[in-house]
Amino acid sequence: MTGIDDDDTDRRVHPRVSGPHFYLLVDGQPARLVDWSFGGLGVRMEFGTGDLAPGSRVSLLILRNDGETWTTLRSIVRRVEPGENAVGVELEDAADGFPVMMELFHHKLAEIQLPA
Repeated sequence: MTGIDDDDTDRRVHPRVSGPHFYLLVDGQPARLVDWSFGGLGVRMEFGTGDLAPGSRVSLLILRNDGETWTTLRSIVRRVEPGENAVGVELEDAADGFPVMMELFHHKLAEIQLPA
């Protein structure tokens, strides 16, 4: 994967969480969520990474849990892996993304089986 910092050190501030694998648009191109953190998203582009490059500014269009409301999040591409069609983006304004991140967090909590 090529990124702004190409060494192997993970500088992630927020832990990464897998799925759910819902669909979204990255600059109008279809993609699927792979993982997320409170700072950004890992997505798999449906038709390749095209001209996306680290440092590019992109707009994410995400369908909210109610199935009717869309949210647009401004993001910066941090990593691109063309062979895997994978892109890592950092949210430009974490406060704008907080409601969506809380929905993802709630979805993840619902998957956890607690002992009775």
